[in-house]
Amino acid sequence: MLKLIRPVLALLLVVTLSPGLAQAQTAQAQTKPAGIVTNLEGTATKASIAQPQAVDLKFKDDVFQNDRIVTRERSIVRLLLGGKAVVTVRESSALTITEVPGKSTIELQTGKIAVAVAKDRMRPGESVEVKTPNAIAAVRGTTFVVEVEGTTAQAGGAIGGVVTHIFGFTGQVIATFRAGNPLTIGPGNFARGMGNQPPQFGNMSVQDRQRALSGLGTGPKNMAGGGNGAKENAQDATVGTFGQGGLPAMGGGGPVWDQPIPRPQPVLDVCSLNPAVCNPPKNEPPPPPPIVGGFKPNGTPTGLLIFGDFGSSTAQLATDLRGLGKTVTMNTTTLPADLSAFGTIWHVSAFTALTAPEQTRLASFLGLGRGVFLTGERPCCEVMNASLTTFVRSVVVGGSGITIGSQGDVNGPYPFDATAAGGITTGPNTLTFWSPSAPGGLVGVAGANVLATGAGGVAVGAVWDSGSLVGGSGRLALLMDVNWFSGGGAEIPVIANIERFIDDPPTTLTLAGPLFTSTNEQLQSAGSVFTIDGYTVVSGGDALFSLSGTRVATAGDFLQMSDSQVSAAGSFVRLRDGAEIVQTSSGTPLVSMRGGTLDVGTGGVGHLFDLAGRADRTQADGDSGLTVGSDRPIQPGAESPVFQATDGAVANVRGNAFRVDTALLEATAPLLKMAAGSSMTTGSNFLDLVRNAKVSIPNDAVALVNLDRSTLTVNGHFANVAGGSVLNLAGSLASLANGSTLNIWNGLLLNVSGGSSASIGSSLLNFTGSGNLVSVSNNILPTAIINGIPVSGPADSFRITSGLASGTGTGTIKINGVPLTPTTPLTSLTGSLVAVQSGGKVKIGN
Repeated sequence: MLKLIRPVLALLLVVTLSPGLAQAQTAQAQTKPAGIVTNLEGTATKASIAQPQAVDLKFKDDVFQNDRIVTRERSIVRLLLGGKAVVTVRESSALTITEVPGKSTIELQTGKIAVAVAKDRMRPGESVEVKTPNAIAAVRGTTFVVEVEGTTAQAGGAIGGVVTHIFGFTGQVIATFRAGNPLTIGPGNFARGMGNQPPQFGNMSVQDRQRALSGLGTGPKNMAGGGNGAKENAQDATVGTFGQGGLPAMGGGGPVWDQPIPRPQPVLDVCSLNPAVCNPPKNEPPPPPPIVGGFKPNGTPTGLLIFGDFGSSTAQLATDLRGLGKTVTMNTTTLPADLSAFGTIWHVSAFTALTAPEQTRLASFLGLGRGVFLTGERPCCEVMNASLTTFVRSVVVGGSGITIGSQGDVNGPYPFDATAAGGITTGPNTLTFWSPSAPGGLVGVAGANVLATGAGGVAVGAVWDSGSLVGGSGRLALLMDVNWFSGGGAEIPVIANIERFIDDPPTTLTLAGPLFTSTNEQLQSAGSVFTIDGYTVVSGGDALFSLSGTRVATAGDFLQMSDSQVSAAGSFVRLRDGAEIVQTSSGTPLVSMRGGTLDVGTGGVGHLFDLAGRADRTQADGDSGLTVGSDRPIQPGAESPVFQATDGAVANVRGNAFRVDTALLEATAPLLKMAAGSSMTTGSNFLDLVRNAKVSIPNDAVALVNLDRSTLTVNGHFANVAGGSVLNLAGSLASLANGSTLNIWNGLLLNVSGGSSASIGSSLLNFTGSGNLVSVSNNILPTAIINGIPVSGPADSFRITSGLASGTGTGTIKINGVPLTPTTPLTSLTGSLVAVQSGGKVKIGN
């Protein structure tokens, strides 16, 4: 199965505006080291307020509070701070380190450092801080590089020529420069800012990555200085572990520039290698026992699929598997064509027979060395039983005499066979009796292939290991009742043993292509279609989910992610050629994300939702008279947000959040709803209506985006309506609550072009609570201020009767750093909030 990843604790890195050295600490505090030198090449010195005369730094030297470290030319130092963070200091760098309870601080005056943090060692309330002269950054991740230029040339503390560079390698960095608001820097992103000027932000080029890593690689470790050999070996192992976090390890000869930017990797727990140095807390529970298994070929994908017509049992099975530390990657009524991401399949049906194509797919699945569970039934369901008989006879060696069903009802008790194949009844639990409702029977199995029996010794369960299957690969198990997934708890040990038998030990789900692709299928689910729960999923190729002509109907989420790390080389969800995702429930997000990270477009540009209708499916729009697409790729349920992020979830999207082309998107809830410290960054427009597209939210109490104690950063326009498209909102563009932030870099709140139409029924913005901030930067000069809204374009393009902001709360709106107030003169503004370019209409207010 997929590898369980503990929820990532929030890790705070702050680059503040204080360039001075920290104040002196007491002598008592100085007695406890803040860190230790784990590697040294060349020459470096340290000094402090107590000892201002610089002395040479040596391997294994302790570093105390207020020690100022300076590296000379052709020198490099690596430090381990508090058993939690490894800091690599490049040549010609100067920094000061302090540590107080709960906080380690690195003040970088000049030069470059790389920082890798062991997230698992950070306790609640702890933080690591880095200070540079002109930026603020909050880091939710493990590996990044910070470089400061020009400080030595600034007299009297001036920062006009100071340049701070921040490069992200794993995790997320929230960076704020003096002239801007927070930017989310994900893996492969960079930000740089000079003095008080607005920062630059984008994806790292090969040259950017070369600059970031230049000078951070080293040769063999410097073991000079003698001392305790055990301590040396322990520190070496500790630092080597950090080297896997996305930056070159010491002794590796430096980086290889033509390699792709590494995807996020979890930093290993350094204290498992060196408990004495890391000083872990006492009385921690022992690690769980190792999971046995490993029958599948190397490289087998590890997704899990449940399919079948008995919705209550599939839902309970999904719940139980999640409770056992598993993830249900997909749950649907029929077997989809694409099984490439799955290593295990559970069939849970009562009435629907396996079709011939489904039997072929399952046989091929077993032939690849994967695991399958089947559900048979009593005489109620002989049509389904007959299809199972056909399938099992085709895949079991000498299986021509096997008959599933046609044995009448089988009475109990139902003992498990202790000698069943593969130890399925002995581990991890000892199974004695099965508790079905009313099972059927089967014949033609004997010996170790009997899993459980009923009265008279009639088999009610069977099991076959690889040696019993055609081709000598895969594992197969079967029980003759669909109601044994009762939810009373007695089913859980049985599920755990079957899952261990047909599955392998946990592992990260790493795919060369999409997680799921489907063409011209009809799929349905009584609950969430996909679930990723506490796992790491990395996909290559194109979109993570790619549907063409397929219709998916779900009574729950399309996808539910919890405390997971998900990475997609291309787009997240892509729908083409009449594909539809239809949500039949109400109030449930179409896609939900609780905690964890989502990284979209790691292989280039990818969109969160890439929605394209068919060019010949169009209709006249009654509101604007324009021609728009009639295909509806996603159809969220009533009052159901399209994408919801909570509990500190972090999403980095290198393209648009929503890209709509010749299609219709109608909703009665926000397209994006974020709460509880979540954040999202887009590399381009948030909403991009490419051509002949329409987005409509007719509920005047709903905004396009709803932020509650969260941050959205858009590199481009917030809403771009182009190519004869229509945006029709009864409410506002964005609603911000309780200290939320909306950053729009190099773009507008609303841009309309190409004869398009935008209608906003309420104000542009809505505020609830205090501390809300909207910061917009662009160089589009306003031509007028209408009802407090700076606009650019022909006067007859605008009909504005509503104000800029409404609601019960307050917020600050800035354009290029200038606060916007009712009395702000037009001449003081260098940017706009709304623009009409190349024709179009904007209406704000009823």
